Amino acid sequence: MNSRTLVESFGYIDPKFVERSERRTASGRVLTRFAAAAAALLLVLGAAFGVVKAAGEKGNAASVLPEKYAFMADTAVPADAVLPPSQTGNGNSIHAEYERSFTIPAAYDESTVVCILTIRDWLGETEGYTYYEATVEHVYKGELPERIVYIFPGNSEGVLGGSPLHTYGDKILVFLDKWNHDGFENSNAYCSIGADISFLYLAISQDNDVYLIDHRGVFSKVTEEECDDIDLRNYASDEELVEQLCTNMSKYNKLLAEDITEYSYVSSHDIDNVPLPLHIYSLAAIEELFSELN
Repeated sequence: MNSRTLVESFGYIDPKFVERSERRTASGRVLTRFAAAAAALLLVLGAAFGVVKAAGEKGNAASVLPEKYAFMADTAVPADAVLPPSQTGNGNSIHAEYERSFTIPAAYDESTVVCILTIRDWLGETEGYTYYEATVEHVYKGELPERIVYIFPGNSEGVLGGSPLHTYGDKILVFLDKWNHDGFENSNAYCSIGADISFLYLAISQDNDVYLIDHRGVFSKVTEEECDDIDLRNYASDEELVEQLCTNMSKYNKLLAEDITEYSYVSSHDIDNVPLPLHIYSLAAIEELFSELN
């Protein structure tokens, strides 16, 4: 994304950030195009040796997604997509102490915007944050343009809690406020009100049902403890469903799918440094909750 497109799309952004982002984006495109060319060559070689499966070996067709959720079928990562230099922070995990945690209703009430985003190109990073282009798929509260800059804590040199950074194709339910720092004043830049513990990943099942995944568990744990009147079914014990969701998610974020699979059946928090239990909700149930909160 060049500087003119960046500014036209997202409003005023500090020229220094644009310059830095443009340099790194250009180098990222070179790397991704080289990788795409290499992958294409391997595909050709594989076909020549009979490695690639025939088109007729596809599985059974799943049911059609409702139009409202059609974006969930968008799992292709373009060859020229700009990805983070490292999703894992080069192995460095940052410990964070949060001023507070949020329940899902509190996050809804206290945020300016509640929406579903699809993460697109990596735009750049500062010492503590990563910047992404994101497309707005659905808004439950507030107003947004079709594209925004989404700002997430952590970067390619260190990630919070060891969880992989977002990458192209991630679909997330977020509770946002405007970001007015680092030269982004008056721009369409937003961040989650709860940093990395108050958002949910979206994924689809084999039957094209849409689910929300709280892989860190903090958001769900606090909600269950403080909101006795909310009855949300947790599907995390359904191993077949978890496998389906991670299989679809791995098409654009393999590291995240592996991270979820690794900890998906933790049933207690009795051991230090063991993640909280995975929580999976149906999107329909969360949307019903939002309608009650309006």
